[in-house]
Amino acid sequence: MLAGTAQHHAGVAAGVLATVQQVGNSVGVALVGNLFYARRESAGTAHGYGSAFAWCLGCLLGLALLVTHLCRGRRLAAAL
Repeated sequence: MLAGTAQHHAGVAAGVLATVQQVGNSVGVALVGNLFYARRESAGTAHGYGSAFAWCLGCLLGLALLVTHLCRGRRLAAAL
């Protein structure tokens, strides 16, 4: 991910990358937790857990497809 970075910017790029990853992780956990508890409360406890897990799994699969699509486009552009 940092292979195209100039050597004199490598430290800054690594710091920015680490910061963005940590912010992304914390925002992701907050969103999944919010979705989980919202679905659990709206559907009752027993059915709510299954519904919340299904929604979280759907979001995870959707994001995985999006990342795969974005990475494939990036590889195509680099090959040209």
